[in-house]
Amino acid sequence: MASSASEITILQMESPGNGSTGYEENSGASSPGDGDGIFSAVETMLVKFHAGYFRIGMSVGCQTLLWKILAVENDDLLHPMVLIVLWSMGFFLLFCLSVFYLLRCFFHFRLVQCEFLHHVGVNYLFAPWISWFLLLQSAPFLPPRATLYKVLFLSSFLLLSSFLLSNLLLFPF
Repeated sequence: MASSASEITILQMESPGNGSTGYEENSGASSPGDGDGIFSAVETMLVKFHAGYFRIGMSVGCQTLLWKILAVENDDLLHPMVLIVLWSMGFFLLFCLSVFYLLRCFFHFRLVQCEFLHHVGVNYLFAPWISWFLLLQSAPFLPPRATLYKVLFLSSFLLLSSFLLSNLLLFPF
């Protein structure tokens, strides 16, 4: 198999939670950070970004769910507006992380593929769905018995199932 200039070189395989991805992309004469401007900065961030960053969204979703449960149990504990602000911050954070990871999938698919084939990195690919499920469950304005809640939950579940099936077909072990 001939090697190309855009081939992925796996320098060292570390856990995605250790602060480095363990992946580096060879792009010929220059690295992503050599250029000037915002595009080179975004390119560098896309190369270093991995699914492990969704742990931030999971922790914010867990905190939002915890405060929602505490507010339901104790009516005097905090104002409902605090839950809406906390949930909105979590939604904005998770939305930004998701858009950024979609950009990584589009522009650096080989890095995502290496992340999927890594024995530890593959576990972090479930973090986006878990984060969105936690945020859906902690929504202050959407009760779990509502039809919209059930539709969002089932559509997310079907999306996750199709993702797993396509990955099993695309990347056989």
